[in-house]
Amino acid sequence: MKVYLTGIIMLLFAGAVSSQVVFNAPTGNLIIAFPDTPTVQKQEMEVTEMDVVMYSYSLSLDTASYFVSEVTYPTSFDAGSDMHAVLDRAASGFFEEFDMVSSAATTVYCGSIEGAEYKQKNEMFGITYRVFFWKNTLIQIGVMGYGDYLSDSDLRKFFSGIKINL
Repeated sequence: MKVYLTGIIMLLFAGAVSSQVVFNAPTGNLIIAFPDTPTVQKQEMEVTEMDVVMYSYSLSLDTASYFVSEVTYPTSFDAGSDMHAVLDRAASGFFEEFDMVSSAATTVYCGSIEGAEYKQKNEMFGITYRVFFWKNTLIQIGVMGYGDYLSDSDLRKFFSGIKINL
């Protein structure tokens, strides 16, 4: 009986640890499976002389932090023909917030949308950052492991739980 109860408790705990909260962004542009309920922020800002709104969704846990943001630019915004330069600038700005320099980009996909992944590590944390620009919307995704990068399986689980609806 004791072994049976211990088994049930272990199964319940394992289910709680691996459970995900499916979050639908208020813009309708994203569906994200977070490990728990994220905090939502809306910020009006000016970027290259344009007024835009940035929505950010974040979650901090004991071992990691997760961050997703989206900014939709006016249709008049010209990203230029070099999309990789746009992604590199976004990554540079993101990593500057942590006094880090972004690494070389690796091509990644979210569904059929091409983006870039950058990684950087210091003595405090390891950051894996992905960025996409599609239909005038910049989507930034950052995962910060405390002390090191998150495991490949944890990163894969989080990134595969993101759907862009543009």
